Amino acid sequence: MIRCVRATGDRLGATIGVCLGVCLGVSSGPSGCTREPEGHFVREEPEPAAQSTPGLRFAPTIARAAQAGETVVLLLELTSPSDRRLDAVVGVSRAGADADPTLAIELWTFDQANKADVLTRVGEPQALVRMDASGPTAPAMAAFRLRMAVPGANVQRLLGISAPTPEAALEQLEPAAKLARDVTASAPARIDALALIFSGLDDGVVFERDGLGVAIDKLAAGQWQGREVSTRSERRASVETSGGATLELLSKGNGWVIATARGR
Repeated sequence: MIRCVRATGDRLGATIGVCLGVCLGVSSGPSGCTREPEGHFVREEPEPAAQSTPGLRFAPTIARAAQAGETVVLLLELTSPSDRRLDAVVGVSRAGADADPTLAIELWTFDQANKADVLTRVGEPQALVRMDASGPTAPAMAAFRLRMAVPGANVQRLLGISAPTPEAALEQLEPAAKLARDVTASAPARIDALALIFSGLDDGVVFERDGLGVAIDKLAAGQWQGREVSTRSERRASVETSGGATLELLSKGNGWVIATARGR
């Protein structure tokens, strides 16, 4: 669904979408149309309306925790029966006063073991997924992997690109990668693009190999365009790319994901 909103005065109210898609542009005038994933919130009002992405029940919690100048989307939520804690993987765009806006994937932690018995954010956001392909792995990544592996851990995340073929999934990811790297694009558009890219990468790529930054760079440069596809089954395909890499794609969740990348 595309929701169009009109601002009152010079302020554009937060919009809540009900689909995951890449927003290719937002007008700078008093009204605009945005295509936003459910669970994608712009913190512009003290109490924004909130809807949850199917399967991601804590999207309203993330919306309420966002600070002024932050545009956020909940990408993954991790809970465990052994404690009353929520680990949220959040895509964040922050406006910079004297610099280009930043785009990051962070770990936000919430705890419910308090007198009010409500989820309360604890600590500061921690860098989690490496956005810069040449940068170091974030210190929080190792501990987060361990929490994901705890028996009984409940992990819910955006997963799968809805497309009829693996090549079509890659065609959706390339413009999203270019948009994510475009510091002149609007924050909602970049956050939508980041959510789509995250959806198109399997856990092994994002968390085990910390390869999201590499994937964005390859896609944005047009090096992962599908050239030759070998279908192994209805749910598995191997794609030879324009840049010489071999991608293994699986049909999981809501569609196709890149499971491995070999070569350049």
